[in-house]
Amino acid sequence: MKNLIYIMLGIVGFILAVGTVGAADQDVISFKRLVIQALIAGALVGIAFFGLNLEEKREANRRHKR
Repeated sequence: MKNLIYIMLGIVGFILAVGTVGAADQDVISFKRLVIQALIAGALVGIAFFGLNLEEKREANRRHKR
């Protein structure tokens, strides 16, 4: 279940990043908003990456203890 949440966070972060870059390319958003949205997107993708990595290590540890 946690893996699904982390995957969804990663997808949302990626979509936000693509949308932000597209809006910046068309000069629809200001530079300040571009930076804020890029930081949010990066944080979401980072949380997803490290969360999935942590869950993988936990599962490997559980398998190893048995």
